[in-house]
Amino acid sequence: MPDYKHVWFIHHGMIHKEADDVIYSERKTLREKLKYLYYMSRCRALVQCNVTRRKFKRSQLSLYLSHGSPIKAAHAASLKGSRIDYACIQSHSFDDMLVKYLNGRKEQFIYTGFPRCDYFYAESKPEAINEIVNGKYIIWLPTFRIHRCKTRDDAPGSVFNHIGVPLFYDIQNLRDFNSFLIDMNIHILYKPHFAQDMDIVKRETLSNFHMIHDPDILGRNLQLYEVIAHSEALITDYSSVFWDYLLLDRPIALTIDDVESYRKGLGFAVDFDAISSEASERLSDSKELREFVLNVIHHRDIMCEGRRKWRDIGNMHQDGKSAERTAEFIKSMLK
Repeated sequence: MPDYKHVWFIHHGMIHKEADDVIYSERKTLREKLKYLYYMSRCRALVQCNVTRRKFKRSQLSLYLSHGSPIKAAHAASLKGSRIDYACIQSHSFDDMLVKYLNGRKEQFIYTGFPRCDYFYAESKPEAINEIVNGKYIIWLPTFRIHRCKTRDDAPGSVFNHIGVPLFYDIQNLRDFNSFLIDMNIHILYKPHFAQDMDIVKRETLSNFHMIHDPDILGRNLQLYEVIAHSEALITDYSSVFWDYLLLDRPIALTIDDVESYRKGLGFAVDFDAISSEASERLSDSKELREFVLNVIHHRDIMCEGRRKWRDIGNMHQDGKSAERTAEFIKSMLK
C-alpha cells in the first residue's frame, strides 16, 4: 500500500527487504524503545502473527494473520478486548473451533486465506535454496513435545523426547537413516520447533539429514514457505502446516509413534485419526519412514484422492492471491 509507511517489528537479524523502517525486539536500547512507542502510538493498522500486541488506540485496526489452522488443541491469540479486531481464516470448516481457540466471534473472521501460502504459487525456485541443500529434499516440520525451558509437556511419556526427532529412539538409528538417504540421493530438511530441545542431534554431522533453523533461511533472504514450496513432500505430525501443504498437492506423511501420549496430553482440535488416515501416510517407526521416502522417490502418490478431499475442505482459496485479498481488506477498513 504505497500511501502508508511499512514498519516491521521483528527479531534481531530478520531484516525484511520491503520494510521502510525496522524495530528490533531484541534491542533494549532507549532509542529502540522510543521508536517502538512512537510507531505504535501513530500507526493506523497492526498486522500481526503468532505474538500479538495490544493496540495503543481504539481507532487502530489490528489484524491477526493467524498462526495456522489447528490440529492440536492449543489456544492462540485472543480476539477478546482491544488486542485484535479481525483474524484471517483458511476456511469456514474451522469456524466453530476457532471461536473457542481464539476466544472470539465469527464476525471477526475474514476469509482471505493465509498470505504466506502465496509462496506456493511462485514459478521460479530461489537460487539461495541451493545454499541450504543442493538436490531434492523432503521438508520435515515437527511440533515440540517438551519445551526446552521445561515449561510445557505436550506429549507426556513421548518415546523420543531425549533425541527430539520422531521415530528415532537413539542417535545410531538416525545415523543409519542418513546412510539410507545417501544411497537414495535425497535429503531431509529437518526444521525443529524453536521450543524443542535438540542438543543431542546438534552434536552430529549428517550429510543428508540437515537440521535447519530460522537464521539458515532468513540469513539468505528467504522465507520458510519458499523453502517448503520446493520440497518433494512433507513430514509433520500435529502441526498446522499440514493444512497449508495440502495446497501443493504433494505427498504428506504424519508421524504417529506418540499419538496416544499426545492425545492424553494436549489433545486434538479435530478428528486426527480420520483426517490422517485419509490424507496422509501414517508413520509409526523408521521402517515406515523409509517406505515413505521410497514412495516419494518413485512417484507413488498413494494418498492423493483423500488428500485432495481435505485440501478442498481446509482451503477456501487456492489461487495464490491471499496477500492481495488481505491488503484490499486493510485498505477498505482504513478508508
